[in-house]
Order: sequence, then structure tokens, then C-alpha cells
Amino acid sequence: MALTTIDVPGMYDGVSQQAQSIRRPTQADGGQNMMASVVDGVSRRPPLEELAKVADGTFYGQAYTHTINRDRDERYTVIITDGDLRVYDAETGEGKVVGFPNGKDYLNSSDPANDFVAVSVADFTFVVNKRTVVELDNNDLVPGSVNGSEQRFVDLLTFVENPNSGDIYRIGGSDVTGFDNYYVRREGGVWQEYAQPGTPRSFKSHTMPHALIRQSDGTFTFKEVDWEKLKVGDQFSNQPPSFVGQTINHTFFYRNRLGFLSGQNAILSRAGEFFNFWRE
Repeated sequence: MALTTIDVPGMYDGVSQQAQSIRRPTQADGGQNMMASVVDGVSRRPPLEELAKVADGTFYGQAYTHTINRDRDERYTVIITDGDLRVYDAETGEGKVVGFPNGKDYLNSSDPANDFVAVSVADFTFVVNKRTVVELDNNDLVPGSVNGSEQRFVDLLTFVENPNSGDIYRIGGSDVTGFDNYYVRREGGVWQEYAQPGTPRSFKSHTMPHALIRQSDGTFTFKEVDWEKLKVGDQFSNQPPSFVGQTINHTFFYRNRLGFLSGQNAILSRAGEFFNFWRE
């Protein structure tokens, strides 16, 4: 069998398991302690570098880790273990002060490496415990009571004279407008759309994802989030997000929206309003 000689500029395409006859000339059979780069070709793999010893023992092998890339000069490593969360400077290994104003119950887990996920944007890192079931707060209800009802909003303007501030009316809707069963409340001399009184309007914040927030002084705070409450509609026109009564399995950002995966659904916040999962 005759030998064939070709020029190979570099092993830019890394390692391939394909047969030699169909793989690219710039691919190798295998490699040890190497890195392939389109720019630099093949180079030696850089070694591990010990920055600092952060704890004794072996429990960190079961920990969940997350990297915060705030900018090119400021990066942090978050380590979550059963019942605890720590933050370290990714460049120096220096431990950062973390405050827990709501305690650490949300961090309880027998398998932290698989039970937690996180996503970061700017100074916020949203942390999800995948074993926690999200609940509505049935003790936090839309305040007020319905004073009456009208079929159309124009009927309210026609037949209700001298309404008081805080009066709430149910509008039945019509075939012409396409609206059905909404509520309005008298505020500041005008009618504002409102939610049905007596409807649960908030989540139990200790069951929702928590936030790790970088403070201006360089410390961090891990706490419950003040999620937006139901403002309009009722249990039919503005149903709770489908993650209520379920666990949240993952979190992400998409086009300026905070997203959760729960069951077979992807649930997104309002655009630019990461804490609001209700319709308006």
C-alpha cells in the first residue's frame, strides 16, 4: 500500500472516533493532556491551580456549585450543601460574608448536588430547590367586597351615582367587547381594574425560589423574594401559574424574562418584570 503525504496545518478539530477514511485530516485518533483550538491548534492542557482551602472534610463532594460571572474582573463560586450556602471569590478563594434574614430552611437537602439549580443576572442569583412544592398563600386574599354588578362598564358610569372610594363592582361583559367577568375599583376619582375580592393573591414565599443578592459593600444576602401579587382578574381569567402545587425543576432567562420549568411546562415572567408571573 502506497503512502500518501499531505500537509496538515494543525489538529484544529480535536479528537474524532470516526473511521480514518471519513474523518478530517485535522482530527486526531486520541489525545492526552491536550486542548484543541481553532486559533492555537493543539496545546497542553493547563494544570489545576489550588487557590485556597475552603473547608475541612469531604462533604463538598456532594455539594452543588454555581459560578457567578458578574464581569471579567468579578467572579464568584457559590457552594450549596445541606442547610448551608457559601460564596467565594473565584480568583482568590476568599470567602464572602452571606446574610440569611429568612434562615436556611430552603437549603435543606439530602442530595444538594442534584436538588439545586441556579441562574444569575446582574446582582441576582435565583436558587431553586427542586424538592420544594410551590404553594399559594390562602391567608393572603384580595381585600374588599363586591358592592354590586353591571353588565357593561358604560352601565356603571350611567347608573352608579356618587361612588365611594374603594367601591368594587363586577362587570359581566358583553358580546361586543369580548370581555367577561372582570372587576373594577374606585380609586382617586377613577375606576381601576381590580381582582375578585377573596381570591388568593400571593405565593408562600418560603416555597418559591430564593435569591442570592450581591450587596454594594461586597457582601451577599440569601433571602425570600417579594414576588408580585395578583392585581386583576379571578381564578378563571387569571389562574395561578402552573408551577403552583408542583416542584420547579429548572430555571433560566429568556428574552428578559425569568423562566421556570415545572412538570411539562415552561413558565415565563412578564418581560422585564422577573418577579411577576400574573397576567395584567
